[in-house]
Amino acid sequence: MNEAANDIPAFTIINIELPVVNGFQVGFSGACALKENQLLFTATLEETSDPINDGPVKGSYIGLLHLLSDTTANLVSLTQVKSSNGNFITDKLEAIETIKINGNIISAIAAADNDDGFSKLYYLSIDKS
Repeated sequence: MNEAANDIPAFTIINIELPVVNGFQVGFSGACALKENQLLFTATLEETSDPINDGPVKGSYIGLLHLLSDTTANLVSLTQVKSSNGNFITDKLEAIETIKINGNIISAIAAADNDDGFSKLYYLSIDKS
């Protein structure tokens, strides 16, 4: 065993069930901490049953997890992301970071990478109430 393997810290896996839509699993793609026990995350629905090869993106989601312990978390909310004109976006949101929190409104930036050579940044206003 090489020495670098000894430097990997211990970790715990927390299983969270995300929805299956039209036979395809919504999967986590990014996350950031809101508070000590809350995570804001992105998830994506891709039409593929292959865990390695990407498929057509059918939607991205923003969700909130409440960490109850080192081994348990509750899915508080999950919402498909819409553009300002009300259409569901089909970009693959793969990272998210909060900018500020004002009461129940979270301002965040999310990065989309659609594997087509182009990336986008989304400025999001999320109502967590």
